[in-house]
Amino acid sequence: MRRRGLTLAELVVTLVFLGILFTVVLVVVNRRIAAAREEARRMWCRGNLNQVAKSMATYLNEHGDNRFYPFPMGQGTRPGDFNGAEWIAALYWSGVMPDPGVYICPGSPDTNRNGVDIGTARAAPTFGSQTISYAGMHYRSGSVDWLPRPDRQPTGRKVSGVWRMPPGTGPYVLTNAAGEIAPGALRDDFPPNMPMASDDTQGPIHHRELMSVLFFDSHVEYKLGSEIDLRNGVGKPGGLLWQLRN
Repeated sequence: MRRRGLTLAELVVTLVFLGILFTVVLVVVNRRIAAAREEARRMWCRGNLNQVAKSMATYLNEHGDNRFYPFPMGQGTRPGDFNGAEWIAALYWSGVMPDPGVYICPGSPDTNRNGVDIGTARAAPTFGSQTISYAGMHYRSGSVDWLPRPDRQPTGRKVSGVWRMPPGTGPYVLTNAAGEIAPGALRDDFPPNMPMASDDTQGPIHHRELMSVLFFDSHVEYKLGSEIDLRNGVGKPGGLLWQLRN
């Protein structure tokens, strides 16, 4: 008996089925590739923050008299101030971490043009939001006004709703020439459970659904969007990253 071939209708149905199957497989493969790439970017970002932590420890030893973290006053884009990105950039300016790639998160569109935009001993004129991908401590981070839970400072006096500590009593607060409490360089006894740096919140979110956060005890955690404001968390009062600045 002669074998009957596929009719045109059957051929069309078969091709449609194969097309749908191919599309489904392609979608699954692309998703897995995208997930693998995102995981690689997260690990790279985590590695960058680990390098920042190690560099901060080196800075303490080589430039901070084994006591003080960077205080790049006069090296930032604004006189008499420095932001979180410039605090981290102090590691580049001091030569402690000369690799410009460490300062760029692979999950962001940022670029510092291989260090050109960072500058050498201070911020270059092109230093901007794209130059450093991470938020860090800033000029006022060492001020008593930024101490966590100020309502639990029993030895100070309350001024305008903020506890002012007596000179020299705070763990990381300096005083000026007049003996008044003033912002200053952070000391090595800064609370280890506080964030040191994180993905910044300038531009698009670096990683889908989470943020990389470096703590003063040198460990890095991924914080989900349910735990932290991925778009506006840096510097947000009451949030984990309230002491950081972009």
